[in-house]
Amino acid sequence: MYYTQRYVEEVWYFCMDQQLNIILADRGCSQVKIFSNEGKLITKFGKSGPAPGDFAYLGGIAVDDVFTIVAVDHKDHNKLQAFSYL
Repeated sequence: MYYTQRYVEEVWYFCMDQQLNIILADRGCSQVKIFSNEGKLITKFGKSGPAPGDFAYLGGIAVDDVFTIVAVDHKDHNKLQAFSYL
């Protein structure tokens, strides 16, 4: 995880997909970040705000077997959002 230290602010939740990529819910900057199994940043998305794709208080995340990430926003009445990343 040496490579990821400079890319994250406040991680409370993470999961891994079937390719062993690491998916983080970075609450500090309201972003979901995906790292390779070698620790390199692949992509990130989201920002603080009320619009679709934004997060007020990014909470838990999960990923399914077809590379869909589900993220929950705890401050927005536990709103669920789904994102495909492949």
